[in-house]
Amino acid sequence: MYLRKSSESEERQELSIDAQRRELIETVKRKGLQVLGEPREEAQSAKKPGRPVFGKVMEDLRRGRADGVLCWKLDRLARNPVDGGALMWELGNGTIKQIVTPDRDYTGTGDDKLLMSIIFGMATKYSDDLSDNVKRGNRETLLRGLWPGYPKLGYIRDHETKRLVEDPVRFVLVRSIWQLVLEGNPVLDVLMTARTQMGLTTPVHKRSGGQLLSKSGIYRLLRDPFYAGVMRRAGESYVGAHTPMITMQQFERVQEILNGHVYPMVRGQLSQFAYRGLIRCGTCHAAVVAKHTTNRYGTVYTYYHCCRKERRYGFCPERAIQEKELDAQLASFLDEIHLPEAWLRVIIELAEQAQHDGVKVVKEVRAEQMRRLAKVEDRLERLRRLVVDEVIDTEDYQHDRSKLLKQKIALEQQLEERQGDGLVEPLERSYFCLANAKSILCSGTNNEKQLLAKALTWNLELKGKTLLIKAKTPFSIFRKWSSFPRLCSGEDLNLHGKKIPTGPSSQRVYQFRHLNSN
Repeated sequence: MYLRKSSESEERQELSIDAQRRELIETVKRKGLQVLGEPREEAQSAKKPGRPVFGKVMEDLRRGRADGVLCWKLDRLARNPVDGGALMWELGNGTIKQIVTPDRDYTGTGDDKLLMSIIFGMATKYSDDLSDNVKRGNRETLLRGLWPGYPKLGYIRDHETKRLVEDPVRFVLVRSIWQLVLEGNPVLDVLMTARTQMGLTTPVHKRSGGQLLSKSGIYRLLRDPFYAGVMRRAGESYVGAHTPMITMQQFERVQEILNGHVYPMVRGQLSQFAYRGLIRCGTCHAAVVAKHTTNRYGTVYTYYHCCRKERRYGFCPERAIQEKELDAQLASFLDEIHLPEAWLRVIIELAEQAQHDGVKVVKEVRAEQMRRLAKVEDRLERLRRLVVDEVIDTEDYQHDRSKLLKQKIALEQQLEERQGDGLVEPLERSYFCLANAKSILCSGTNNEKQLLAKALTWNLELKGKTLLIKAKTPFSIFRKWSSFPRLCSGEDLNLHGKKIPTGPSSQRVYQFRHLNSN
């Protein structure tokens, strides 16, 4: 006795097995049959060959342990030509004496083979049509911007609109995973954070889910453009109607990190070392690590050196440097980007004027972005017509369509981005940061020094006991201004007809607005 349902899901066809068993038990009593062992049950589709329980049934029949099969309908035995042909072959050569169903016995004589071939053919056609209908429905769903499968991690389905919306628990956690990777944290460290600190688990779907995020799971997540607004299915890309977690530029950045095309800095730990995780070796580009050493008099020194200085890692010739020397070099850097306070008022006034004039420029830029977006949409439509007219093949169509969709999503995200605070607020915050930098460097904690270095610099390298410092914008601009001596001298200067007073009377000539000490 062979019983089969099409899905492993208990909810979809749970009653079909029981109904089959009741029908077949009545058939056994009515026809006086003897059944070998317990009924063979299987919860798997018969569209493709390779069912383990069905294979065991065929093996028992070939070994002579039984001489027939009892099933509810023939399509329970096979819905593909391989299994159907195997049954008809064994029935024809006498290995199988009969196939019994509640309404008919098939013995391989007369028109039984013809009838079986028709039934198996109809079952195969039904499976093929069902598959085509599902694919057609999924494609229509994707074209509407909806996801036909289980919601991705971080999203849940709104059953009224059928759209994927933000999971109130997991959305923020998954987005923080992307941010941690973008900040330069190793993927496995991020995974450990997600498992131990966040407690991020996969959503429960019937018998699956509810487990902590796995190593393969986090890599699948970071490779999936769904989180940037692009849905990939069967080799094609579609624009999703869900809220993306990241922009397409951020997604491409993560792919570069995963592919090893960039060397992300290790995120600095809140530890006893001020510049740990911020510096790389200028010779071999390995990480610069720190350690404490104590001399015979009990004096403690903090040294920074390339992690490959030990021979077991591949010896690097770069020499170690004390932390106080790094502090001194950073102090010299601060002197280079120092901007006289008297200049701030004029700069703010010019920035306000530039911001006012920039409104027109912003409108022109947005109009240009709209024109580019319309052009991309037109190219997508022309590409669709080319594949319909069979001018290009499907492979070229999918490749070009994927590139155009990425451009379209990037332009749409640029149009939706907030314009920010303009020019004035960032300048005020930058100057406030500089005004307090020296005091932090001299008397601040290691964590404060680390935050200061992150705010002012990027891609620090140590080469020949010299710290190669690249200033972030707008501090890099301040650094260029410092190369003009008269700008930083005590002389009164004129700029566009504005006299700039210097000296004691210029103290606090401008009251900062909305300053945040952080």
